[in-house]
Amino acid sequence: SRACTTPNCNVEQRANNIWLIGRNTASNEASSHTIDFTTGSPIVSVKANAMDFYESTSVVSDENGNILMYSDGVKIYDANHTLMAGAPPSLKGPGSSYYGSTQGSLSVGTAKNPDIINFFTTASSDGDNNGLRVHTIDLSKPGNGTVDNLLGEVVSYDSLLMQNTNEMLTAYGTCNSDSTWVISHEKGSSNFIVIFSCFFIFSRFFLFIL
Repeated sequence: SRACTTPNCNVEQRANNIWLIGRNTASNEASSHTIDFTTGSPIVSVKANAMDFYESTSVVSDENGNILMYSDGVKIYDANHTLMAGAPPSLKGPGSSYYGSTQGSLSVGTAKNPDIINFFTTASSDGDNNGLRVHTIDLSKPGNGTVDNLLGEVVSYDSLLMQNTNEMLTAYGTCNSDSTWVISHEKGSSNFIVIFSCFFIFSRFFLFIL
Protein backbone atom coordinates (compact mmCIF):
# COMPACT_ATOMS: atom_id res chain seq x y z
CA SER A 1 0.00 0.00 0.00
CA ARG A 2 1.03 3.58 -0.50
CA ALA A 3 -0.06 6.89 1.00
CA CYS A 4 1.57 9.77 -0.80
CA THR A 5 0.87 13.50 -0.70
CA THR A 6 1.50 15.44 -3.91
CA PRO A 7 0.60 18.90 -5.24
CA ASN A 8 -1.60 17.25 -7.92
CA CYS A 9 -4.10 14.59 -6.86
CA ASN A 10 -4.68 13.47 -10.46
CA VAL A 11 -0.97 12.69 -10.85
CA GLU A 12 -1.06 10.76 -7.61
CA GLN A 13 -3.96 8.64 -8.87
CA ARG A 14 -1.92 7.58 -11.90
CA ALA A 15 1.03 6.73 -9.66
CA ASN A 16 -1.12 4.14 -7.88
CA ASN A 17 -2.14 2.25 -11.03
CA ILE A 18 0.22 -0.72 -10.65
CA TRP A 19 -0.31 -3.33 -7.92
CA LEU A 20 1.96 -6.32 -7.26
CA ILE A 21 0.59 -9.30 -5.37
CA GLY A 22 1.37 -12.96 -4.83
CA ARG A 23 4.53 -14.99 -4.54
CA ASN A 24 7.42 -15.63 -6.89
CA THR A 25 8.96 -19.01 -6.08
CA ALA A 26 9.57 -22.12 -8.13
CA SER A 27 6.32 -23.68 -6.91
CA ASN A 28 4.19 -20.51 -6.73
CA GLU A 29 5.33 -18.40 -9.70
CA ALA A 30 1.90 -18.63 -11.33
CA SER A 31 0.38 -16.89 -8.29
CA SER A 32 2.58 -13.78 -8.74
CA HIS A 33 0.40 -11.18 -10.47
CA THR A 34 0.45 -7.60 -11.68
CA ILE A 35 -2.82 -5.65 -11.63
CA ASP A 36 -2.80 -2.59 -13.91
CA PHE A 37 -5.57 0.04 -13.51
CA THR A 38 -4.17 2.43 -16.15
CA THR A 39 -7.06 1.95 -18.58
CA GLY A 40 -9.70 2.21 -15.85
CA SER A 41 -10.69 -1.45 -15.79
CA PRO A 42 -8.13 -3.66 -14.03
CA ILE A 43 -5.95 -5.82 -16.26
CA VAL A 44 -4.50 -8.85 -14.48
CA SER A 45 -1.37 -10.52 -15.81
CA VAL A 46 1.10 -13.09 -14.54
CA LYS A 47 4.32 -11.14 -14.21
CA ALA A 48 6.99 -12.37 -11.86
CA ASN A 49 8.52 -9.97 -9.38
CA ALA A 50 11.24 -10.53 -6.80
CA MET A 51 8.94 -10.90 -3.77
CA ASP A 52 8.49 -14.21 -1.98
CA PHE A 53 5.59 -13.15 0.19
CA TYR A 54 1.85 -13.69 0.46
CA GLU A 55 0.50 -10.83 2.56
CA SER A 56 1.53 -7.16 2.74
CA THR A 57 3.15 -5.39 -0.22
CA SER A 58 3.86 -1.77 -1.12
CA VAL A 59 4.60 -0.33 -4.57
CA VAL A 60 5.84 3.17 -5.45
CA SER A 61 5.47 4.32 -9.07
CA ASP A 62 6.04 7.60 -10.91
CA GLU A 63 3.36 9.80 -12.50
CA ASN A 64 3.37 7.58 -15.60
CA GLY A 65 2.83 4.37 -13.65
CA ASN A 66 6.45 3.15 -13.93
CA ILE A 67 7.51 1.16 -10.86
CA LEU A 68 10.27 2.87 -8.85
CA MET A 69 10.47 0.52 -5.86
CA TYR A 70 8.45 -2.11 -4.05
CA SER A 71 8.65 -4.20 -0.90
CA ASP A 72 7.02 -7.04 1.01
CA GLY A 73 8.09 -5.57 4.34
CA VAL A 74 11.07 -7.95 4.43
CA LYS A 75 13.17 -6.79 1.46
CA ILE A 76 13.20 -3.56 -0.56
CA TYR A 77 13.58 -3.89 -4.34
CA ASP A 78 14.37 -1.32 -7.02
CA ALA A 79 12.83 -0.99 -10.49
CA ASN A 80 15.16 -3.69 -11.82
CA HIS A 81 13.73 -6.21 -9.30
CA THR A 82 17.02 -6.41 -7.37
CA LEU A 83 17.68 -5.66 -3.71
CA MET A 84 17.95 -1.88 -3.47
CA ALA A 85 21.37 -0.39 -2.74
CA GLY A 86 21.83 0.30 0.97
CA ALA A 87 19.13 -2.17 2.00
CA PRO A 88 19.93 -4.99 4.43
CA PRO A 89 19.27 -8.61 3.37
CA SER A 90 16.12 -8.51 5.53
CA LEU A 91 14.36 -5.70 7.39
CA LYS A 92 13.20 -6.09 10.98
CA GLY A 93 9.57 -5.88 9.90
CA PRO A 94 7.50 -9.06 9.79
CA GLY A 95 10.85 -10.83 10.23
CA SER A 96 10.68 -13.27 7.31
CA SER A 97 8.46 -14.28 4.43
CA TYR A 98 7.29 -17.22 6.55
CA TYR A 99 5.74 -14.95 9.20
CA GLY A 100 3.31 -12.70 7.39
CA SER A 101 1.94 -9.35 8.54
CA THR A 102 -1.48 -8.45 7.14
CA GLN A 103 -0.69 -4.73 6.78
CA GLY A 104 3.06 -4.87 7.24
CA SER A 105 4.30 -2.39 4.62
CA LEU A 106 3.30 1.19 3.83
CA SER A 107 5.12 3.80 1.73
CA VAL A 108 4.61 7.50 2.47
CA GLY A 109 5.96 10.26 0.23
CA THR A 110 5.95 14.06 0.43
CA ALA A 111 4.90 16.90 -1.88
CA LYS A 112 8.04 19.00 -1.36
CA ASN A 113 10.42 16.14 -2.06
CA PRO A 114 8.71 13.22 -3.83
CA ASP A 115 12.05 11.38 -4.09
CA ILE A 116 12.05 10.76 -0.32
CA ILE A 117 9.93 7.76 0.69
CA ASN A 118 9.32 6.90 4.34
CA PHE A 119 8.55 3.20 4.42
CA PHE A 120 6.79 1.81 7.52
CA THR A 121 6.70 -1.84 8.59
CA THR A 122 4.90 -3.75 11.34
CA ALA A 123 5.85 -6.99 13.05
CA SER A 124 4.06 -10.28 12.56
CA SER A 125 1.91 -11.47 15.46
CA ASP A 126 3.41 -14.94 14.98
CA GLY A 127 7.05 -13.90 14.64
CA ASP A 128 9.58 -11.80 16.52
CA ASN A 129 8.36 -8.71 18.37
CA ASN A 130 10.06 -6.29 15.95
CA GLY A 131 7.56 -3.48 16.49
CA LEU A 132 6.65 -0.54 14.28
CA ARG A 133 9.66 0.69 12.27
CA VAL A 134 10.46 3.25 9.59
CA HIS A 135 12.97 3.05 6.74
CA THR A 136 13.90 5.94 4.42
CA ILE A 137 14.52 5.64 0.66
CA ASP A 138 16.01 8.36 -1.55
CA LEU A 139 14.92 7.75 -5.14
CA SER A 140 17.19 10.56 -6.45
CA LYS A 141 20.32 8.48 -5.79
CA PRO A 142 21.77 6.17 -8.47
CA GLY A 143 21.90 3.05 -6.29
CA ASN A 144 22.37 -0.01 -8.49
CA GLY A 145 21.90 2.17 -11.59
CA THR A 146 23.73 5.21 -12.96
CA VAL A 147 23.33 8.99 -12.86
CA ASP A 148 21.25 8.64 -16.02
CA ASN A 149 19.24 5.69 -14.70
CA LEU A 150 18.42 6.35 -11.06
CA LEU A 151 17.35 3.28 -9.06
CA GLY A 152 17.35 4.77 -5.55
CA GLU A 153 19.08 3.91 -2.29
CA VAL A 154 18.00 3.03 1.23
CA VAL A 155 19.56 5.79 3.37
CA SER A 156 18.35 4.50 6.74
CA TYR A 157 16.50 1.42 7.95
CA ASP A 158 15.01 -0.37 10.96
CA SER A 159 14.47 2.80 13.03
CA LEU A 160 12.21 1.67 15.89
CA LEU A 161 9.16 3.84 16.57
CA MET A 162 7.40 1.54 19.07
CA GLN A 163 8.07 -2.02 20.17
CA ASN A 164 4.74 -3.48 21.26
CA THR A 165 2.58 -3.27 18.12
CA ASN A 166 0.44 -5.59 16.05
CA GLU A 167 0.02 -6.07 12.29
CA MET A 168 -2.38 -3.20 11.57
CA LEU A 169 -1.15 -0.16 9.61
CA THR A 170 -2.80 2.58 7.55
CA ALA A 171 -2.32 6.28 6.80
CA TYR A 172 -4.20 9.47 5.97
CA GLY A 173 -2.88 12.48 4.07
CA THR A 174 -4.15 15.30 1.85
CA CYS A 175 -2.96 16.92 -1.38
CA ASN A 176 -0.65 19.95 -1.11
CA SER A 177 0.48 18.85 2.35
CA ASP A 178 3.69 17.28 3.61
CA SER A 179 1.96 15.97 6.73
CA THR A 180 0.60 12.42 6.97
CA TRP A 181 -1.03 10.58 9.85
CA VAL A 182 0.22 6.97 10.07
CA ILE A 183 -1.98 4.79 12.29
CA SER A 184 -1.13 1.45 13.89
CA HIS A 185 -2.35 -0.47 16.95
CA GLU A 186 -0.76 -1.43 20.25
CA LYS A 187 -0.52 -5.16 20.79
CA GLY A 188 -2.77 -6.63 23.49
CA SER A 189 -4.72 -3.42 24.12
CA SER A 190 -7.37 -1.16 22.59
CA ASN A 191 -4.89 1.70 22.12
CA PHE A 192 -4.19 3.21 18.71
CA ILE A 193 -0.71 4.40 17.81
CA VAL A 194 -0.67 7.57 15.72
CA ILE A 195 2.48 8.80 13.99
CA PHE A 196 2.44 12.37 12.72
CA SER A 197 4.86 12.30 9.79
CA CYS A 198 5.97 15.69 8.48
CA PHE A 199 8.72 16.93 6.17
CA PHE A 200 10.62 20.21 6.54
CA ILE A 201 14.30 19.90 5.62
CA PHE A 202 14.15 16.27 6.69
CA SER A 203 11.48 13.90 7.91
CA ARG A 204 10.26 14.10 11.50
CA PHE A 205 7.96 11.71 13.35
CA PHE A 206 5.82 12.41 16.41
CA LEU A 207 4.18 9.44 18.18
CA PHE A 208 0.91 9.51 20.15
CA ILE A 209 -0.96 6.69 21.90
CA LEU A 210 -4.73 7.15 21.92
